[in-house]
Amino acid sequence: MKEVINLQGKKEQVAIDTPVKTVNGVHYLLNGSEVTELNATAIKWQIDSITSKKAQRKANIQAAMRADADDLFFEVAAGEIDKQVWLDKRAEIKQRFPKEE
Repeated sequence: MKEVINLQGKKEQVAIDTPVKTVNGVHYLLNGSEVTELNATAIKWQIDSITSKKAQRKANIQAAMRADADDLFFEVAAGEIDKQVWLDKRAEIKQRFPKEE
């Protein structure tokens, strides 16, 4: 538990994980709009993190495809190798960079 100043200006004990704002070492409970803003910021950080991970995965796959699979595609088009070799390489690259669950 921690001591805070509630919205009425009185001292109160709250759970240690209760979000507060701290000014000069004194903890104050957040009002409704501050809690809403805090929640919105946390959600934005989560979305940004997920978006960043997806973008990084996509970039990694694209780079690996260029490096490892593009030449195979042209060899398939020229009739030099079986198409399955190229498809297997593409599948292997995608397995190298699994989707986040």
